[in-house]
Amino acid sequence: MIQEPTMSIPVLHGGNRKRSQFVTTLSPKILMTFLLPVLQSNPRGAGLRAEKSRARCIAAKWLEEGKIESIRPIVVAIANDYRFVPSAHSRQSCSGSLELSFNDVLDIFDGAQRLHALNFLNLSDHDLSNTHWPVHFISVSKNDDLDKLSQMIRLQTLAPTTPHYLAKTEPAIADWIHTVVSKSALLTQSVASTKSSLAPRSARLWTGSAVGKALRFVVDTKILEPTPETSATLAELFDKLPEFVPFLRAYQDGRMSAFQIRTETVIAQAPVFHAIAVTVATAMKKSKVSPGKHFRRLGDIRWNADGYETRNGGQQMRKIEWTQRLLAVCNLAKSIHADSI
Repeated sequence: MIQEPTMSIPVLHGGNRKRSQFVTTLSPKILMTFLLPVLQSNPRGAGLRAEKSRARCIAAKWLEEGKIESIRPIVVAIANDYRFVPSAHSRQSCSGSLELSFNDVLDIFDGAQRLHALNFLNLSDHDLSNTHWPVHFISVSKNDDLDKLSQMIRLQTLAPTTPHYLAKTEPAIADWIHTVVSKSALLTQSVASTKSSLAPRSARLWTGSAVGKALRFVVDTKILEPTPETSATLAELFDKLPEFVPFLRAYQDGRMSAFQIRTETVIAQAPVFHAIAVTVATAMKKSKVSPGKHFRRLGDIRWNADGYETRNGGQQMRKIEWTQRLLAVCNLAKSIHADSI
């Protein structure tokens, strides 16, 4: 029987009872060898797929500087099936060898862009082996833990600036949309900053572009005015949705991954999010009635992937169909004209 390929890497061991962590330095050649399957989209993980445009920029910078380098560590998630062997000369030391199989490598939390940039340089094996990058291995217990840790790291590394998917939006409206997303725990957890991050491995439900377009529509059709008050209230209402949509509750609580949501339900589809956004904003507009009185009927919707023929017709047609469906179910159909959807 052919044994599964394994690696033995000299490391320093740290971390806590919940998560063991290991730091080391490795050459890009070695990194590319055992991280290539993850870079090619491994559905077990929760990280973001590399973007070619950003990777090309990194490669261009390296060419200009005449060297390839990584100051920040390449952060890699590994399954807890690893074996740590302390150094023989000092059993009390945190130094030793990390032994793990190729299948124990689950995801790249940080560094996919830098690794992908190497593909644009056509470097020789000598060049790839002649430098060493810092690497940080973090063990996770299961896929749910992988998703939670991924989200934590993303929140720590995101720059506090308006996402680029709102770059072509009027600044005042872009700020309003950004505020809605940042104030809502559900949207913060669920909205990707880039479309490419909705690879099978992504922990996010919706693309930033789909969310941006839907919330722009809410403003453009004057369902809501873009004010600090409406952004705060709209964010609160989005956070009430999991109470009425079991799939969103399971996702929010970590009992269901984004990958499962995308394969088993229609919730992650852009036309469906458009309909949800219009429904939430319209319920908010009817301030005399508690929005929860409308949202509780969302439980009557079949969100399963086979619930509706949602892929028939173009995207605009599906937007209209889903918006009309949700507004009707929530008894809000008379609050908005169908032809404005």
